[in-house]
Amino acid sequence: MERVEVEVDVGTARYLRACARLRGGSMATAAARQLRELAVADSARQHAAWAAQEPEFFQDAEAERGAALSS
Repeated sequence: MERVEVEVDVGTARYLRACARLRGGSMATAAARQLRELAVADSARQHAAWAAQEPEFFQDAEAERGAALSS
């Protein structure tokens, strides 16, 4: 785990306080949760974009799976 310090505007601090109050925990925990959710969403978008450009990857994987099941 790595510790970082960030400065946020008043509105963001208010939002993080509300998240912390709603879910329990600290503002730091709320901020980490929000950043993790953004990171996962960004990763999913990148993966979907890659998959759209590489359809043969999944076709090849399905063919290999079929071959493995039939042997």
